[in-house]
Amino acid sequence: MTLTNLAQHAKRIIAKHVLRHTITEEEIIPEHDLRKASEEYLANRKKLIIDEQIPCWMCGTKENLEAHHWFEWAEWKNEDPKAASDILARLNFHGYGHLAAEAPIDGADHIANLCVLCVRDHRGKGFGIHNTTGPVWWARKAAQAGVAVVQEVK
Repeated sequence: MTLTNLAQHAKRIIAKHVLRHTITEEEIIPEHDLRKASEEYLANRKKLIIDEQIPCWMCGTKENLEAHHWFEWAEWKNEDPKAASDILARLNFHGYGHLAAEAPIDGADHIANLCVLCVRDHRGKGFGIHNTTGPVWWARKAAQAGVAVVQEVK
């Protein structure tokens, strides 16, 4: 490539476009009890959503809220409580990270492991944390006002 071609190549701008991702993942879920909402989960969910009226961490709505487990309930037996606690203490989503820093959390339903999300940002197709890649989900959170990072999946 000549210097002229290199300079012309460097000036090219890629137009805005849609990049469709197809990802197949085979998660290995350890053996676990049938899932049911524990008293701890129900109390922490109530504290975050009803008592403290925390909005969706992603978009800010106060409608159709759920409590997401950062470290999944079914995966908890695979997690190292100290490592999980260190991560949750640093992330500190709703101000309860200090509890994870003080002592390793003992279960997935601990308040430091929960994050308030609306249905769309939790489980929504193409938008929710369970249905999009991590980099795209985080990019949505950091996007400038009015900038769409993803679009409705048809």
